[in-house]
Amino acid sequence: MTRVQIEIFLGTVLVLITAAVIVIVGLNEEERMAEQAQAQQALAIEAGAAVFEINCSGCHGLKGEGIPGLAPPLNDRYFFTQRLKDVGWSGTLEDYIISTVSAGRVASTRPDQYPGAGRPAL
Repeated sequence: MTRVQIEIFLGTVLVLITAAVIVIVGLNEEERMAEQAQAQQALAIEAGAAVFEINCSGCHGLKGEGIPGLAPPLNDRYFFTQRLKDVGWSGTLEDYIISTVSAGRVASTRPDQYPGAGRPAL
């Protein structure tokens, strides 16, 4: 076998090996992407929990159970079904939560129940 034939043979083998590696990686890509998406969601949940602990738990309690006379509970069905109607919010629940988390609620949205005697969640 001449040197040129050896180089052609080695080149062909390396191309086939590279193609096989690409196919193997490609077959596992969906599973890898799903794992990465789950990991990103876990990080987002952890970051959200930290934001809640720093900015919200002082008024709403560590588990979002609310503090009577200070702030309403966040972990009850009412919050997800009736709250938007009570405060006159025309957007979605997600938009309301994003707005509240990013800007806080300086004034009580239910002054008859929660006069806002505590610190605002800013």
